[in-house]
Amino acid sequence: MFVRLAEGYHVSENLENTIRNSVITQIGKIAQPGEIIFVDTLPKTVSGKIMRRLLKEIVTSGTVAGDVTGLEDPTTVEHIKAVVGKQEQV
Repeated sequence: MFVRLAEGYHVSENLENTIRNSVITQIGKIAQPGEIIFVDTLPKTVSGKIMRRLLKEIVTSGTVAGDVTGLEDPTTVEHIKAVVGKQEQV
């Protein structure tokens, strides 16, 4: 699960537990995320839709083979790849 924090929030174990518990409460235990990845931005199209396909590609293969020219900010992909790479090393 990718999470973009709002202003004033910081990554912490307590926040991660709060997110997990919120998902369990609102959706159910079956939807509990295995991993929570905190990022500053998400890859969005110029119309504002999140490109979930790119997020899945980064997690499964560590790269993006598709076209990213339609993104609002193409540098977002590199940022997310770096964050995912750091988490895999831990």
